[in-house]
Amino acid sequence: ALLPLNQKILRANAISASNLHQRLEVFNSEDEIGKLAIAFNNLLDRLELAFDANKSFISNASHEIRNPLTAIMGEAEVSLSKSRNCEEYAESLKAILSESEMLSSTVTNLLQLSKVTANEEGVRFETIEIDSFLEDVKTSFDFANSENRILVLVDNKASKSNILANKNLLKSAIINLFDNACKFSDNQEVKVILASENNFIKLTISDKGQGVSKADLDKIKEPFYRGENTFNIKGSGIGLSLTDKIISLHKGELTIESELGTGTEVTIMLPVQVL
Repeated sequence: ALLPLNQKILRANAISASNLHQRLEVFNSEDEIGKLAIAFNNLLDRLELAFDANKSFISNASHEIRNPLTAIMGEAEVSLSKSRNCEEYAESLKAILSESEMLSSTVTNLLQLSKVTANEEGVRFETIEIDSFLEDVKTSFDFANSENRILVLVDNKASKSNILANKNLLKSAIINLFDNACKFSDNQEVKVILASENNFIKLTISDKGQGVSKADLDKIKEPFYRGENTFNIKGSGIGLSLTDKIISLHKGELTIESELGTGTEVTIMLPVQVL
């Protein structure tokens, strides 16, 4: 009577990371052993999906870190290969600084994404006044990009609303969106509208940049994914994925609408805190 169960135990023990695609055979989906096998196979499906996603993430992360490191080492080797004048050394240092900043940004985003994913339960939230918070975010972004042309418009009703949030994480998410809007529109005017809709705060960020194709729009929230028309613009493809994760952590929703050559509109919906 226990033979079928023993056979499934032996088969389950033989499954490891190297053959995670294997599954238990289901002879009768209506009896208890069959249902147990189906449940175990479903578990393996989820594990395989997570395992593949982890391998892809590590591969992409290694690639994004290796590229600027290679550029930094190459530039340093060229500079040291022979004596150069001050201008040439200055140009090399500028190139090294640029690649170092890119590497720093990538590593920071990777660490933050990993921290948010691994410690969702440990994230602390506090009550914040949304309009003053948005003003603080804009001030911080002005230091990073003094040439930005972001115009912030606040609805009267929204200005009196509070949300429950982790200040640092939400600030990072919104700054990522500000940076994308300015970067992909070549610092053209970007409209940021804060409004109230039912029991939600609605933050809309609109630019008149190069836009995103329909094919890219479906994958744009995936880590490291970059659209075909963005390869000439510096970036790691992590910021939007991190932003989406942070918004979800705040029980909100991030939506993106875009057309090539027309621009992009990003909307964040966050629940209002009922006091």
